[in-house]
Amino acid sequence: MNEPKKTYEEAMAGLYQEFENGADPKPKTPRKLKLGVLEAVPEVFQVRHGLVSMTRFGQQVGELFKRIRQGKELDFMTVWWSGERWIVIEGHHRLTAYREHARETKTPQGQYRVAVAVFKGTPKEAEKKAGDDNTKARNQMTSAEIQEWTWRLLVTGTETSPTALVDLTSVSRQQVYRMVDAIKTLKQGGMAIEEMMELGWWRCRTRSQEVPANEEDPKDGLSEAFKARREKTAKRFFAALEVEFGPTWLKQVDALAYGLATQHPQFAKMLLDSEHLWPLTQELQREAAEEDTESDAQMADIVERNSRIKDSSAF
Repeated sequence: MNEPKKTYEEAMAGLYQEFENGADPKPKTPRKLKLGVLEAVPEVFQVRHGLVSMTRFGQQVGELFKRIRQGKELDFMTVWWSGERWIVIEGHHRLTAYREHARETKTPQGQYRVAVAVFKGTPKEAEKKAGDDNTKARNQMTSAEIQEWTWRLLVTGTETSPTALVDLTSVSRQQVYRMVDAIKTLKQGGMAIEEMMELGWWRCRTRSQEVPANEEDPKDGLSEAFKARREKTAKRFFAALEVEFGPTWLKQVDALAYGLATQHPQFAKMLLDSEHLWPLTQELQREAAEEDTESDAQMADIVERNSRIKDSSAF
């Protein structure tokens, strides 16, 4: 039977209990470990848990699996000894790819050894290490994912220093302070940590900006009055642009993008990171990944056809 899903707080409390009561590992700093002894605690250490679609997760695992099949070595996974077990804190895509390869090759996980690097520290320090490794990894997190991770670090109290968060995540100091203010507002309104983590930064941001005081809180956290003001302001923006540049201003995409990127780069970044535009950015990234996958498949088909022609040649 599958164990019931734990909350972040339950999982972290369990890790601290293991950390305080457990014994030292043998050996203390291995360079390789058996696949079968590695475990995952996604509630704490899977940085992009709940942020990445299963399609994208599968694509990334598939690329790693292909490299393993080709005999190529993957980067080491970062592991942490809880006091009782080895836990992967960075490298969950690699862990899944290794397990799939062991299954395909019918290799017992007790005999399948993988490269690791050991991190030493408390559970909270290990959690911070997981985020730091992911932001520096080859398969980097998107801007939206980094902001969600920053939000999570603040909500859970793993890191509360704005300066440290800016250095760790590269999120702007202004954005960190927005998150701090949002947490204060939501806590005053009675929102629990788990709900803040479940909703994520962008939905919590809108809830903290405008939560109706004397009426039932809608699902998106926005009152009708706030939505009406937003709609009115948006129309004024577009009307002003049409008056200034004419009805064809929407066709001047390149000039508009160039102006934002060169004259107001910080505003352009905030615009792309907004709750309304970053899903479109994610969609474009997924489409690009699908095109790359399709191109790889076409190239593989061409190589296979050429190979068959060569094999059938009399020479």
